[in-house]
Amino acid sequence: MSKISIVIPAYNEEGYIDRLLKSIQKQSVQPFEVIVADNHSTDGTKNSAENFAKILPLKLVDIGEPRGAGAARNRGADFASGDVLLFLDSDVELLPNFLEDAVTEFEQRKLDLASAYFYVDSGSPKIDRLGAKAINLYNASFQYSKNPMGSGFCIFTKRRWHKKIGGFNESFLHSEDHDYVKRAVESGAAFRLLKSVRFKLSNRRYVHDGRFTILSIYTKAEINRIFFNYKYAPREEALYNFGVFSKTDKKIMAARPRKSQTEQPSD
Repeated sequence: MSKISIVIPAYNEEGYIDRLLKSIQKQSVQPFEVIVADNHSTDGTKNSAENFAKILPLKLVDIGEPRGAGAARNRGADFASGDVLLFLDSDVELLPNFLEDAVTEFEQRKLDLASAYFYVDSGSPKIDRLGAKAINLYNASFQYSKNPMGSGFCIFTKRRWHKKIGGFNESFLHSEDHDYVKRAVESGAAFRLLKSVRFKLSNRRYVHDGRFTILSIYTKAEINRIFFNYKYAPREEALYNFGVFSKTDKKIMAARPRKSQTEQPSD
């Protein structure tokens, strides 16, 4: 079985990252390493990660000021040495057999990248549970296309493919995950949604920012993806990047220069 490096971007994730790390600890097959790429959190995120470093092969990397999920994933991947990278958002939780079943399917289907279906807690409002099912169906409808949907909540990728496409585009404050998968597929990578596993995702984005706001952001992102091929880099509405950002954090990231993505040799 491939060596799995789990990369978790984090910014003020106290109360969420503990649940994720605890679910990783309970996996039937343990990862080769866990890398928490912290965006200079000001709460107890680092302490939580350090506590789990006693029971998991965990590295804590502080990348400085908030720079967005794409930048955090890239910096975390720089420290990874596994064959396969698994990018997970901090508010995800895994069932005990998730890694074992996912990696087995990933290898049997000879995939280069993969994502998975998700669900929200059974106690969540019905509209959120129905919304999760609708998003899963929508994502599935694009998985065989040249412009597939890959959710950054959970993305498997071979490390050599991550390097080949130059990682995540750090100028994108959202939709960087879809752009990442699209560029890989255009370069010849095999991508599919895994059938054997699901992961639990927090509904905090809807609760904090409002369902209409999130729907509006996703709609704009999809118009940009489908009709304009990401011509307009999403930069101004990072409302669900790391869950919650202050206005100051969004201004810091929006002011960052765009980074061009250049293809790099695979290893």
